[in-house]
Amino acid sequence: MEKSPREVRTFKKLSKLKTDNKFTKDYWIRVDYETVTIVEQRNGESAKNCIVFKKSQFNRLIDWYNRKQTLNQ
Repeated sequence: MEKSPREVRTFKKLSKLKTDNKFTKDYWIRVDYETVTIVEQRNGESAKNCIVFKKSQFNRLIDWYNRKQTLNQ
């Protein structure tokens, strides 16, 4: 069975994911079954910014971000 981090709603299922985080050069994101945490931080440095979302609110933001819109003329 495959599940995305978005679909995981329990600690038991979260613990079965291959990964619960993703790193880029300047940021990292981590999910658990209730929240999504995004941090601005380079490897080996202190965090500059951090925001924690309820998973439902993060999903709403991502849904908006992915929704196509008609361009204004």
